[in-house]
Amino acid sequence: MENWSFRLVNNVFFKNLVSLNYFNNHFFITLKNVNDIIPFSLFLRNNLNCQFEQLLDIWAIDNLLLADRFIVYYKFTSLKFNETIFCRFSTKLDTQIPSLIYFFFQQIG
Repeated sequence: MENWSFRLVNNVFFKNLVSLNYFNNHFFITLKNVNDIIPFSLFLRNNLNCQFEQLLDIWAIDNLLLADRFIVYYKFTSLKFNETIFCRFSTKLDTQIPSLIYFFFQQIG
């Protein structure tokens, strides 16, 4: 999956990416803007060539020395292709981050 999926993400989101790397079955993606997370995650989930249907983790790192002091990370997994994407972006203290719960929340039972 690495070659065509890597190119697919790069071709669709090249304007929105700061960096895109692939190592050890994992993608490492840095988005330019906090508002890119919803279209990016919906593309990953809905595209038949990606199928990253699980949002496993969300965490943030606070770096007081930077203007965009928060680095927010998302971990997506594709069970079909056995791949993982770590997506991140930087943001300021007063920036609202869009919620992905409506797109990835699944009822139990």
